[in-house]
Amino acid sequence: MSELSIIQGPYLQDILGQPQALQDTLRGLDSSKPLNRLVTRLRRGSYQRIVLTGMGGSFHALYPATLELVDHGFNAIRVETSDSPDSTLARCVDAVVRTLAGEEFSVSCKTYVAS
Repeated sequence: MSELSIIQGPYLQDILGQPQALQDTLRGLDSSKPLNRLVTRLRRGSYQRIVLTGMGGSFHALYPATLELVDHGFNAIRVETSDSPDSTLARCVDAVVRTLAGEEFSVSCKTYVAS
């Protein structure tokens, strides 16, 4: 496989799929009951700590959200980890907010933009 075939093939399709990944994620957030409960509890100040997780670029995409939460007085931290909706971590938290970026060929460009 040549570099040109990678650029013109699945990786380019991932890049071109970014707008759809963002639309799908936003649509999922609009109807997310866990997210709505999370917002309600945040407004009440019910959390002692907020842990944001991600891996690679998605982990770094959480930096602005972490700063915003800290600026509003929350104890927010980032932990680099790869999780799935049925992981032990996901089962033990109050809310899971997922991106709906879909499968990716290589570099997580759709996941990053959806984060």
